[in-house]
Amino acid sequence: MKKVLLAIAAVATITSCSQSEDFENPGREAEISFNSVINKSTRAAIIENDKFESFTVSGYRTTDAMTSGTQLTGGFMDDVAVSKAEGGWSQVGTFYWPATAYVSFFATSPKQTLDITKAGFPKFNYTVGETTTQVDLLAANLINQQKSDNKVTLGFRHLLTQVNFSIKGEKDFKYVISKLEVSGVSTSATYSFDGNTSTVGAWENWGTADGAYTYDITEDPKEITVTDIASVTNLDVAETSLFMLVPQTLTESAKVSITYYAIPKDKTDSLDKTFEGTKTVELGISTKWEANKKVRYTLVLSSDAKSIEIGEPTVTAWDTLEVNGGEVIPVASVTPPVE
Repeated sequence: MKKVLLAIAAVATITSCSQSEDFENPGREAEISFNSVINKSTRAAIIENDKFESFTVSGYRTTDAMTSGTQLTGGFMDDVAVSKAEGGWSQVGTFYWPATAYVSFFATSPKQTLDITKAGFPKFNYTVGETTTQVDLLAANLINQQKSDNKVTLGFRHLLTQVNFSIKGEKDFKYVISKLEVSGVSTSATYSFDGNTSTVGAWENWGTADGAYTYDITEDPKEITVTDIASVTNLDVAETSLFMLVPQTLTESAKVSITYYAIPKDKTDSLDKTFEGTKTVELGISTKWEANKKVRYTLVLSSDAKSIEIGEPTVTAWDTLEVNGGEVIPVASVTPPVE
C-alpha cells in the first residue's frame, strides 16, 4: 500500500475572487500540497502576490466530519511553519493522511495561538499593535478533508480593516501635516473560525473603545499645496495603509485629530501662518468597519485665513471745549551789543 504524503507547497495568488492553480511535484505520488489563495481586499504593508512569505497551519483529525459542536484535539499538525524558499515553498515536518479520518485545516499569517479548549472551531485573541508595528493579518480554513490525490487549497482572507485618510483644502494654501490620531476605538477582539472558505470566520468580544493610534510624521511632515479646490491628496502611499485596525462598529467616542498648519502657498515666514494647531472630528456613530474592507476618510482642512482690509477711515471731530491757556504778556526783544 502506498503512503499518501501530506506536504505543503504554497503559492500566493491574489485575485478579485478565489482561484486556484495546480503545482506539480514530480517524484511524489498522491502528494497533497497547500495552494494559498489570498482573497483580495483591498502603514502596514498590504500582502500581495509577491509579498506573501509565510504562514502557519494546524491540522486536526476527527473520526466524524467536523461540526460546530466537535471537540478538536492537537497532536497531529500543530503550528506547522511554511515559508517561501527558492523555487517554491518549504515546510517544517512531514505528515501523512490518515486512512479514514477527516482533517480540518486552520491557518494564519502571521502566526496566531489557536484556542481549541472548547468544542467548536478554533479561536484566537488579537490585539492591534502600535501604528509602526501593525501588519496585514490573514487567515484561512478548510474542513473535513480526506485522503485523496488532490491538492488542498487554502483561501486566505484579510481579517482587518484598512483605515486611510485623504486631504482637501483651500486653493492657494499650503498645509503642513505633522500628526494624525485615531482615538476612541477598540484595540482588541477575538476571531473565531467558522469552517466556511468564503467568510473564514468573524470577530467578537471586542475590548473597550478607548484605544488610540497615532501616525506621527513630525520629523518629516507632509506638505500639501492646493492649486485646485477639487484636488484630493492621500496620506498613505502605494501598497500600505496608515492604520490596520480591528473591524468594529464605532461609537461616539471614535474621533480623528489632525495637527497641521496652513500658510499661503507663496509665503515662507512663520508669521504668515493663518492656522497652527490640532482639530478634531467624530468618525461617525454606528459606522461599521468590516473585515477585508478599505475605509477612507477625506478631511477638509480650513486655512482659517482672514484677509486684512483697510476700511473707511473716520476722523474724530474737534472737541468744542476751549481750554483757557491764561494771559501771556509779550516782551520786546533785546538786541545783544556788538563786541
